[in-house]
Amino acid sequence: MKQSFKRIAPHLYKRQYETSNGEWSTRYYGIFVDWKEKRRKFSLGPDLKIAKRKLKMLEGQSAVEHDFDKDKVRGLTFFPWIERFFQVKASKKSLNKDRVSCTRLKTFWGDCSLDSITTSQIEAYKQKRLVEVTRYKKVPQPATINRELACLRTILILAARDGLIDKVPYICLFEENNERHRTASPEELEALLKVSPLHLQEILFLVWSTGVRISEALELTWSRVDLKNDFIRLGAEDTKKKHPRIIPISPSLKNLLLEIHKREKGGKVVKMTDRVFLFRGKPISRIDRSWNTACRNAEIEGLWVHDLRATFATRKIVEGFDRDWVKMITGHKTDHVFKRYNRPSPENLKAVVAQDFVPMVFTQRKTS
Repeated sequence: MKQSFKRIAPHLYKRQYETSNGEWSTRYYGIFVDWKEKRRKFSLGPDLKIAKRKLKMLEGQSAVEHDFDKDKVRGLTFFPWIERFFQVKASKKSLNKDRVSCTRLKTFWGDCSLDSITTSQIEAYKQKRLVEVTRYKKVPQPATINRELACLRTILILAARDGLIDKVPYICLFEENNERHRTASPEELEALLKVSPLHLQEILFLVWSTGVRISEALELTWSRVDLKNDFIRLGAEDTKKKHPRIIPISPSLKNLLLEIHKREKGGKVVKMTDRVFLFRGKPISRIDRSWNTACRNAEIEGLWVHDLRATFATRKIVEGFDRDWVKMITGHKTDHVFKRYNRPSPENLKAVVAQDFVPMVFTQRKTS
């Protein structure tokens, strides 16, 4: 996120930052040392005139030895600030995961004051989570706890920017070793499709053919499908990273989309949504249960639905297509993340040296 923070007057600072939809927002802050010789930071709002008046009032309160810490205790506590966080991050794609994380955070801390959350308490939370047992009779993975800590850090950063706390406590994440090497073979895809219901078959084939994220596939609308030019055109609001992209449609995928369109158009019930993939006339929000059932029936182990996205990237690189072209389709901007989606098999690695040059001297050595 692009942003700038600069002083425009004594004790008055201006912060400008780019929002998730690409627009720029401005907010003013008052920063000064009060009568307790403690550095204070106050959010003064987006209007410069109002910000100047608020700053004068705060400096006047400091001159008469007003206790700002008492105000902080009576201010927003953890629970209402989490609700404020949900409002600010309403457009975030993974907001539902943050809600789950916040449920666990609220259970541990309760409705405490924001400035009472310290590094030592955060370490205690980490240790407590490491020994908890989930409903599946397992302990949570370090990556799961890290997502909860990352959510907490975002909440506290937002509170610090609005002047509710002086600083964000240090949060040390667990080291993660979650790099995957699994891809799906064409035979595994065939086995999965044979035991999957119709709606799951169609979704899986789209992911296999394009490398889109599952969320992008489930939320795909006909307005984004250009069957005339054979492209899926995703807008910034449709993607995780808020970057629009175009995805080519293969001939086999086009035939499938035409079949779905014809089937839905010929239905007797008037559609209430523009979504491409429907189940009993309603949009599909998740496929994890049907996916797990299909994997179990096909006797396939260790395969995640997200692995199909990595399978697409690996398959196209093995076929010799330019990495940058594949990255444009999958939506990866840098090699740092994309390299995790390139998962060559041992057979792929052997193929690299299969056509290697053999010097004549070694050929003669064999025949002699």
